[in-house]
Amino acid sequence: MILSRSTVIMFIIFYSSSLYADYNTMTKCLKNFKKHPFNLEKLEYRTISSKVKVLGIGNDIIDDTFTETPELVLVKPSINVLSNTKYQLLNANGWYCFKSKVNVLGKANVDLHCNAQLTVASNEVTVLGSDGGKENGITILGKTSTKKVKCDKNKKI
Repeated sequence: MILSRSTVIMFIIFYSSSLYADYNTMTKCLKNFKKHPFNLEKLEYRTISSKVKVLGIGNDIIDDTFTETPELVLVKPSINVLSNTKYQLLNANGWYCFKSKVNVLGKANVDLHCNAQLTVASNEVTVLGSDGGKENGITILGKTSTKKVKCDKNKKI
């Protein structure tokens, strides 16, 4: 299959703008964290793909990756409509950044490792719903809650 020159140029422009948008998202999140161990000039991060869950059909987001050092993680926009979605963000050294999250007439539960960090790049919007007092993205007629998990009170970390 031979691609036209204009198709290749359009692909390059789309791909570059997507990379820039993700970089912009990550810099917004780092500003929200205020104090962090990352270098803005050599910004490296891992990406968790988008998920959609409608009427209970779709997948939850599970990140059980373990890293020895702090890792910046971009969680791509996820949509939850009339469902119960679970986010398991379990890397103790994870610094999680939601690009945005949409929760409409549904419930989103975020299980965050006790030592991990979490913020959202987008502005928070809650309409006739509950966001648990956290910056969790967009919630309309729904509920979003964040819970710290894997907290071992006997172990110093």
